[in-house]
Amino acid sequence: MHRSYLLLISVLMLAGCSEVELSKLDIRNGVAYMKGTSDRFSGKVVAFYEKSGLDGKRRIHQQGGFHNGLKDGTWSTYLWNGDSSQTEYEEGVRVSTTWYDHRNTRRMLQVYKRGQPDGPPMVWDQNGKPNLNDQIARLY
Repeated sequence: MHRSYLLLISVLMLAGCSEVELSKLDIRNGVAYMKGTSDRFSGKVVAFYEKSGLDGKRRIHQQGGFHNGLKDGTWSTYLWNGDSSQTEYEEGVRVSTTWYDHRNTRRMLQVYKRGQPDGPPMVWDQNGKPNLNDQIARLY
């Protein structure tokens, strides 16, 4: 009996961790629904580039999650050149976006207030050090 409970819990945990392809959702007025339903979607999603890489593998373009139909948590975007970004959402509202170069060095951070940029972005140079000259220039 104990063994069957462990198996059931394992299956439920694995089912909860699966990602749905973004193309299987309908996004209406910024709210995500499974195609063909009126229920707001909650769960993890993944989007792939249309074309595969040279190795034939599908390349992830975007990963993130929805809660009650709204973007929530960390959304990652991956570009072909190796650059990427991570955007944080709370109940569908963008909070911040951080951009990284192909070496995974942080290059820029933009903070948002009520979904709109809250001041100029912070910028880092190719070595990951704050680029104060660029930040000062953006203020004027």
